[in-house]
Amino acid sequence: MERKRCGWCNLKNPLYVKYHDEEWGVPVYDDAALFEFFALEPFQAGLSWETILNKRENFRIAFDGFDPEKVCQYGPEKIEKLMADKGIVRNRRKIEATINNAARFLEIQKEWGTFSKYLWHFTEGKIVYEWDKTSSELSDRISKDLKKRGMNFVGTTIIYSYLQAVGVINSHEPECDLHQTYQYITLRDRPGLKNVAAEWFHSKWGVSEEAYLKCMDMYLNEETEYGWYLCLAEKEIVGGLGVIENDFHQRKDLTPNVCAVYTEEAHRSKGICGKLLDMAVNDLQSKGISPVYLITDHTSFYERYGWEFLCMVERENKLGTIRMYIRKDRE
Repeated sequence: MERKRCGWCNLKNPLYVKYHDEEWGVPVYDDAALFEFFALEPFQAGLSWETILNKRENFRIAFDGFDPEKVCQYGPEKIEKLMADKGIVRNRRKIEATINNAARFLEIQKEWGTFSKYLWHFTEGKIVYEWDKTSSELSDRISKDLKKRGMNFVGTTIIYSYLQAVGVINSHEPECDLHQTYQYITLRDRPGLKNVAAEWFHSKWGVSEEAYLKCMDMYLNEETEYGWYLCLAEKEIVGGLGVIENDFHQRKDLTPNVCAVYTEEAHRSKGICGKLLDMAVNDLQSKGISPVYLITDHTSFYERYGWEFLCMVERENKLGTIRMYIRKDRE
């Protein structure tokens, strides 16, 4: 069966289709990616996003990989070089705005710890589901705040488009296969799901339901703040993870551990994992628990969500080593 996509997606452009399927509307929490989209959005004004997307690789080269530390230092010579670059959109006002905005972006990072934390606080970390709009009360508020901070080309329409791109607003149309309203909850929000959740995690990881129920009961009875986090589509669990003291390794000092991270295959590439990880980290930090650790065989997956490789650790029963990651940037 042919996949259904939003009406604006040009099916004749593979780059555009890939962007629609894998990037647009997927929640972004990484500051490097957030700045890249932030820098590109103003260049779209008066043009189409497809035009900008087709030139994105040229933009990346021209703007030093969208490193705000470098971009904010551009002077007249660099501006003239950019104005002569046929691979990008040569608009002096937009180029100068990007340079200025890079400096303001860094100021927000310094104030909030990360730009991601600043951006997502406007929705308290929640995704807004709406379509058929070009601006909203949310984009009005963010636009107004950014203007106060000295940014340029940050009108409400540009900001709304930005929020759609980085997944703060999910605007996939009802006819699109990616149109989906997800609900992110803790098990304390819906304790009645305990048995269903334990069975779901057991089916994914093979650990006994009894083991999951024991940890969940401790959480629900407030014997621990190490929680369980779920993503629901309608009433069905499609993603989840838990936090426990130790995920079967010998470094007992590296605790707590995120465990049992899983997203149903049909719901992958929609930002669910990143949202759940961020939800868990923020929840734990609000209770004074930081940093957080996890073990995994993945070699690059968790970096996109702000986790850092820490070391190799021995598994229990000397079954070899496994990669240990740490998340410590929520200050």
